[in-house]
Amino acid sequence: MLGYLPALRMCCTMCRGVSIDWPTTSKILSSQPRKFFDLLSGYPFSKGLPTLNSLRDPVTVQVFKMAIAHDGIYKASLRTGSKEFKYALRDIWRNGWLHAVESKWDIRYIFASQIHRCPITHQICRLPSSRADACP
Repeated sequence: MLGYLPALRMCCTMCRGVSIDWPTTSKILSSQPRKFFDLLSGYPFSKGLPTLNSLRDPVTVQVFKMAIAHDGIYKASLRTGSKEFKYALRDIWRNGWLHAVESKWDIRYIFASQIHRCPITHQICRLPSSRADACP
């Protein structure tokens, strides 16, 4: 995560319209990541995150777990997937929670940034249906 410091600094600057100093940000993020992301709720950053209600759907959670575990989902890998998985991915993409990046050979669905990936991981691991060993 430390490799994404510039993106995180930009996020902290833009979320509330004021700059949050880096020592404060890194202290909260390293010791209380859930609190850090809770502080950002209701601001532009949080619009790129799924709602808790959407995470009640097990197929939606399965899509996010795959995107987290594999650093994205390639469209070619969907050939063998279920229709429900494909529909859930389509809905996630339409909501802007994953973004489609086109290459010469395939389309890859990824998080807007690694910073967006973190709170989704925390949300999924907090779900009653997720066992600790099943969390990415």
